[in-house]
Amino acid sequence: MMNATANQANLRRQSHLDCVAKAPEHLAELRRAIASFGRDAAGAAGSLKELLLGLAASAGSCGLAEVKAIAREAAVWIGSGPAPDEPAMTRLERMITALEAAFARRPLS
Repeated sequence: MMNATANQANLRRQSHLDCVAKAPEHLAELRRAIASFGRDAAGAAGSLKELLLGLAASAGSCGLAEVKAIAREAAVWIGSGPAPDEPAMTRLERMITALEAAFARRPLS
């Protein structure tokens, strides 16, 4: 029984480490999607929403509740159809900053 519990704890820890290690990749993807949204590219809002939902799902399974909440809130907002104007871009930049901070609070240790 102890072995199974220890193995589960190790798996959770490894999953957490993998998620945090992939943070720069996720953030770079989001930045590219935000840039496309800002250019009002066709399908950019949908792609951005899907990336955010994917991040929320993976963060949730890794125990990164704050990252999950930020990503989910942004996905819901982008799904509401905001125009790619200056206030929207500012909000998305703040979201990226919040995600960076949330990942930084969950170091690779």
